[in-house]
Amino acid sequence: MNDNALKVLADGKIARVADVFSRLGDLQLFDGYEIMKMPQQVRDANVLITRSVTKIDRKILDHANSLLAVASPTIGTDHVDFNALEEYRKRTKRLCPFFNAKGATAGGVADFALCAILLCAQHLGVKPQELKVGIWGVGNCGGALSKRLWKLGVPFVGYDPPKAESEGFKSCSVDEILDCDVISLHVPLTYPEQSRWPTYHMIDWSVLKRVVCKNRRVLINTSRGAVIDNQALKECLQGNQDLLLCIDVYENEPTPDETIVKLAFLATPHSAGSVIEGRLKSVKIIYDALRGFLGIDAKPLPDSFVPVSPVGPFKFPQDMQAFNDAVGLESLSRTFKKQFLEAPAHLRGKVFDSIRISAERHEVRWEFD
Repeated sequence: MNDNALKVLADGKIARVADVFSRLGDLQLFDGYEIMKMPQQVRDANVLITRSVTKIDRKILDHANSLLAVASPTIGTDHVDFNALEEYRKRTKRLCPFFNAKGATAGGVADFALCAILLCAQHLGVKPQELKVGIWGVGNCGGALSKRLWKLGVPFVGYDPPKAESEGFKSCSVDEILDCDVISLHVPLTYPEQSRWPTYHMIDWSVLKRVVCKNRRVLINTSRGAVIDNQALKECLQGNQDLLLCIDVYENEPTPDETIVKLAFLATPHSAGSVIEGRLKSVKIIYDALRGFLGIDAKPLPDSFVPVSPVGPFKFPQDMQAFNDAVGLESLSRTFKKQFLEAPAHLRGKVFDSIRISAERHEVRWEFD
């Protein structure tokens, strides 16, 4: 160990973690859940690299004495308490930036949502083109889904008031999206103090009542669990068995409500973005950002670090069955439901995380890419 090297603390379940982040300094690995119980592990760390299962909050940061930067190979940032991070910056007089991998797994998430739409159409006995899809949040993931729907000839609308205000995006109205046959959620998790359009529990009982009054009732959530009020969702599912819920994210992960898992049409363990190429791209993005910020003379990762996916290129519509098989959503849902619901309550968290980690698949390449 080099006494002058930076001390890098990283979640041991990040892809290629040892190969990559040992280049930045002396690397120590941790468990993403256990570190929240033993936050003193961060005391001497200069760099902290976490997954989204670890809350970067005051409890963690109050134990940090030497942090120079924090990073997560994730799209979302709702696991980071930015107020607490700003307090740490003021206390230590350090910049301590946070780096993430925005958009790195957007294609995988979009394919997951598209696969759910195709399976729901099949279940309803209609062609996908007969369903109108509402995309709630048209950022990286929602935008990638819109491209796929357009190529497939599926009618859709996009609802995104923040993007309409900041970028001039032509958003539909909330009434129009709630009138769609399918609603697919692709929003970050935000709270009233963070945004004029907070997304925490934006799908509450009043919204769910409007969703289930449609003849075709499909709700897809691949964004964040708390975007939907899960208690209201549970009650809705118990009273409306015709609602086709396709859910990948939950409140209280890794131990979501068993009723929601049981009654969902498709249920998976936070794995919509679990594409091999996307995860490696995420790692490369934050490694390059950390290397640049810290000014470390470490070798850059070669372009070949993120391989070209062997799956595809697919064409619409002739390769739809091959696409469904490649995403594997139906089989993953069966596996997760069976193992999660049959496990004793005290082991369900481990089952959730185990299947989530093992659910990696290759990214799908499309002809239009």
